[in-house]
Order: sequence, then C-alpha cells, then structure tokens
Amino acid sequence: MKKLLLVLLILPLIFFLFSREDRKPVEEPKKPNTFYLGGIQINEATNEGWVSMLQQAKMNTVEVTVYARQGEWDSDSLSFADEDAGVMAEIKAAKAAGLHVILILRVSLDHGFTRNRFKWHGMVLPKNDSLLNRWFNRYQVFTNKWATIAAAENVDVLSIGSEMNALVSTFEVKEIPSLYAYYNNIPAQKKHEYRALKYKKKLKEEDLWLRGYDNYKSLKEYIKDRIKYNHEWGQQATFAGQENRLQLMNDRRAYGLERWRKLIKEVRGIYKGQVTYAANFDNYHEVAFWEDLDFIGINAYFALRDPNETITDPQKMKQTLEEGWLSVFEQINSFRAENKLEDKPMIFTELGYINRKKVTIEPWTGFGFSVIGSNQNERLIVWDREEEDWEERKFAIDALYKVVKEQEINLEGILYWKLTTHDYHLPYEPFALHLTPNAIDSLQTSLGLFSTLND
Repeated sequence: MKKLLLVLLILPLIFFLFSREDRKPVEEPKKPNTFYLGGIQINEATNEGWVSMLQQAKMNTVEVTVYARQGEWDSDSLSFADEDAGVMAEIKAAKAAGLHVILILRVSLDHGFTRNRFKWHGMVLPKNDSLLNRWFNRYQVFTNKWATIAAAENVDVLSIGSEMNALVSTFEVKEIPSLYAYYNNIPAQKKHEYRALKYKKKLKEEDLWLRGYDNYKSLKEYIKDRIKYNHEWGQQATFAGQENRLQLMNDRRAYGLERWRKLIKEVRGIYKGQVTYAANFDNYHEVAFWEDLDFIGINAYFALRDPNETITDPQKMKQTLEEGWLSVFEQINSFRAENKLEDKPMIFTELGYINRKKVTIEPWTGFGFSVIGSNQNERLIVWDREEEDWEERKFAIDALYKVVKEQEINLEGILYWKLTTHDYHLPYEPFALHLTPNAIDSLQTSLGLFSTLND
C-alpha cells in the first residue's frame, strides 16, 4: 500500500516535468501586415501589363467589379450575365502575379427607362413588400454565384454590394431622414436648385448632360425635371399619403436588415475569405449590419473643406485638408463607438479625385456643374472647364496618409478610382491616375506611401 501511494504521488510530478519540456508559451495571433493598396482599371490593353504596372507602382491589389443590371428603380427587375470572361481573366492574371484581389458586386441602374431619369443606383428601392422580397431573392442568387467563384479563385475580399443607399439603410428612424424630407419638399428643392438660373448664360447645352438621354435645351426644364423625378422618389420612398409612414419605413428597414444578414450568412457558407460592403460616404452610418462583416467599407468621397473659403496658399491647403480628414475620422469613430465597432477595421473601397481646382469641396463630382457656397461666396463650377490642378488631389492623399499614420487609424486598404497605364485615357476620364514606371504624376508616389503603412 505504501508503494502504491508513493507511485501515485510521483506520477503527477513526472507528467509535469515531461509536459513542460521544450514547451513554448502560446503566442497571440499577429495582426496581418497587409494593406490593400490598388484600384480599378479603366480599360487596359492587356491584363499582364496592367498587373505588372501595379507592382511597379508599389501596389498589391486589383479591384475587380462585376455588375447586375436594375430595370426601373422601384421594380424587382434585376438581371446578370451567366459568365463574365473579362472579370475572370483579370482575377486569374492578378492571382498569377501574386496580387490580392478584392471583388466588388455592384448594381447598374438602366437609364434607358424614362422613370430612372435623374436617379442613380443608390436610389433603387422596390415599391412594395412583394417586389422587395423578389428583389432580394434574385440578388441572393447573384451574390451566391460570385461567392462560389470567389472561393474557387482564392479572392481575398468579397464586397456584397456597393452604394445601395436606400436598400442598406437599416437602422430604425424616429423621423423622416433629411434627404428623404428634402425630396418630399418641392419649395425647398426649388430654393436650392433655382440658384443655378442666375448662371444660365455661362452654361452650355453639353453642361445639361444626363446619362441615357439627349442634353436638355433649357436649364429651367432641366431643373424642373430634376425636382419632379426626385420628388416622385421621395414620395414613394416615404409612403406619402399613408398613415403611420414612419412605422412603414421602419418595417421595411427591419426586413432589409433581416435579408442582408441572411445574405451574408449564405455567402459565408460558400466563401471563407473576408467579406465587406462598400457604403457610400454619406450612408455608412445608416448600415446596421457591420458587425456581420470583416471590414467597414466606405467609398470615401468626403468633402474636406468649406465651399465658402477660397484657398490659394499651398501650406494653408495642406493644413485644411488634414483638418478635413481629422473631422471625417472623428465622425466615423463616433459612429463606431456608439455601435461597439471600435475594433472593426476599415477599407476605403473607393477613393478618387479629378485633376481640377476645388475638387476637395465635392470629390464625388466629375461631370456637369455645381453651385457651391452661399451669399457673397456663392459661385458656379463647371467641372470639365474648371482650371486644371494636379496638386490639390495629391495634397488630399498626403493629408490622409499623415492623419492615418499619426492617429493610428485602423484603415487597412485604399482602392483608387480609377487607374490606367495609358495616357490616352486622360482626356476622357476625369478621375484617371496615369501609372508610369517613373511616377510622372506625383499622386502615384503619395499613394505608394500606404504600402509601408503597416510595416
């Protein structure tokens, strides 16, 4: 009995000694060093030349976009091709070159329909429960199809949609949101839109361009129709004329949240990579399903300075743009803190600037005209006739880099809109950044700095 007790006492000691031999402490998983830096091509001659130039420009990521086509904005008419050879070829070329691929799903609004006049894909919103249900069913087929391809092709990040403002606005609201209220208010629209009439002698017919239609002959008719079609959208989107409008809006938002979460769950069952959504800069705070995704994706066309202020001094411009980015991230971080998303990293799924003065006032604009400022500071900008300026957009990227680095912002990618290896694209595409081996456009060098951000 004494021998048995001795053995029982010694065995745990032996086990402890052997189990600790050569054992190393368990290490915490390391944060990946990848910063997704790259963008979308315009229309490259060859994929091989395209991916090679990206690498020379210190970029590591190709953004590939695939489209579904939406018929009338309030219908369930959603169609997409069975195959897209161009998309597949670009994905394969990028992966063969060792680049990352971010695949972004988008919806293109068909402007062949008259009722889509003055609308964009962010306004797609089927008009009743039945149509909305059928739309989501069809969109689920679209996302599942490309999730299957993304899994097979080892795509790094899949974005389940882009800029679908009305459909992803899924937080409950206590009042009609300001943009919806504006579109419902014809006098408010007239007050804002009719400012342009005082500049009608400075505007040409081509400035009244509208996608899918001939140019308007009259500025007044152009404005009148814009108000008309926006009012139609605002009325329908807010259940005008019905009782309990807010309740109906919130019911629809709750249903939308349910469907997006279902969609994400199905996609994750097919595709094991990282998943995001590309929210428009003015809509990320309306998205209630970020916790279900790996990144907060933002198409980051944020206004960075006051339209009433004229800045001519380069140092003042740099300081102003830094302050602009600080303000942007303060708002983003406030939203994340409020929704317990502080540790959720971000990707700028789009970021781009045209090479014109005042671009950081309305970075989302590349065509047509804008009336900016107020009172004595009000002025007209016709964007394709505005004076060229290659520095303001570079200063915006430099300011972004400085703020992200100094504030330790958890930004983990920038996809630039748009990139080209061909100078013949420059006269036709206002957002184009021409990539060259010697970086003749200094914006290329500024973007390249982000390649070392996580080193």
